[in-house]
Amino acid sequence: MISWDRDFNTINVTDKDMLPNSYSLKLHVDITTDDLLKQNICFERIKFFIDFVVDKSVVVNKSYKKLASLKKATPKQQWVELPTAVYDQSLGVALYCKLSAITYPHMDIKAVEISSELGDDVNYVFEDDQGIGIYNKENWFKQYDFLDPWWHRADMSAYDKLDKSSEGKVTWYTGPLKWEDIGLSFDQNFKQEDEKVVEKAMKDNVLKFPTRWTPKVIEGGNVDKQE
Repeated sequence: MISWDRDFNTINVTDKDMLPNSYSLKLHVDITTDDLLKQNICFERIKFFIDFVVDKSVVVNKSYKKLASLKKATPKQQWVELPTAVYDQSLGVALYCKLSAITYPHMDIKAVEISSELGDDVNYVFEDDQGIGIYNKENWFKQYDFLDPWWHRADMSAYDKLDKSSEGKVTWYTGPLKWEDIGLSFDQNFKQEDEKVVEKAMKDNVLKFPTRWTPKVIEGGNVDKQE
């Protein structure tokens, strides 16, 4: 088993506040493939998802009543939507599920440790033999049995957005990029000896990725109007 550490920053939305937060994340993983290239791709996928999807994102309960207004005001902002209130344990389970999905079947994530500044740096540990509760697949999209929630899909999404055409075709958000766009598809026929292919692909594409938080004033707050 090996471990991997990362720090990232977010804006956490609660019912009353929007607060900056700093997280520390530690993964404990088993490698389940002898293919060195696929091992590298797994780690690059994890790094990319944390560094360019989660870092500088806004973490919010997907049922937050002002979420649509916030998204409209900041169309380029990256979001991480949880099925619960925003707290460290819930984000830890979401990341465990998502990172397991994007590295399957070449890596087995055995445990996730997560702590944050707002959480007084208390370290929460989630292990793979624990139940995931509300994060179970069967709790979501019962009308679309072909679709899993974002935390169980292998794409880059960190929230769910479904659209249905007039013809009845259902499409869904898969993230701001696809893995093949940055050379991180398991199906791409890279040369085994080319160890820099992933690094080059990320370098060529990373500047196209929108991650900057741009705060704006949203009308409809709780400030009482004076006559």
